[in-house]
Amino acid sequence: DLLEVDRLDHLVNDEHHLYKISEALGIDEPSITFTLDVVVESVLQALVSCHEHKVVHRDVKPGNLLVGQGSLHLMDLGSAADLEPRGLLRKRQGFSEGLEQVSPLYAAPELIINPSIASEALRFAVFSAALMICQILFQYTDERTESGFRQQLAAVDNDLDAWLLAALQGKVKPVGMMSAMDSLRDRPGMWSMLRGMLKT
Repeated sequence: DLLEVDRLDHLVNDEHHLYKISEALGIDEPSITFTLDVVVESVLQALVSCHEHKVVHRDVKPGNLLVGQGSLHLMDLGSAADLEPRGLLRKRQGFSEGLEQVSPLYAAPELIINPSIASEALRFAVFSAALMICQILFQYTDERTESGFRQQLAAVDNDLDAWLLAALQGKVKPVGMMSAMDSLRDRPGMWSMLRGMLKT
């Protein structure tokens, strides 16, 4: 909800497009770069925690993030899968049900084909997280632009460099292009990280 409030508020106010999230997270210096640092770190820590417990979330998306205690928390484990089942039956919970509950917009391409491979299940969550971070970075946070960004990325086989080149050469640039480029200039390693996370 905060992403939507920020998106609409940003159209009429001078604050950056994550200002309300900055406030909710209690960030003292509410700049876009520091806010992105907290968002990225929170999302990645949530994934690490899931993966350390041998669980893959499989539905990482903005709607499943909750703001609290100075960070973002990943919620709604309804589509999660157990990577190392224990006990007598040793059933891999979450894999037999398929992907009916997973948001297709954030689904990694290879897992739509075969959701039962555990090693790919981890890549699924990483792919979804990178996609979500890119959307927050470039201000693709409403339903129309989320879908458009996903289609543009799929058209270049999820190659972030190819997408950026096409976006920079296009007649109409993303609303958040300049802000995103400033943030990436301040955090040069973020682009490499996102490129690696989107590899399928």
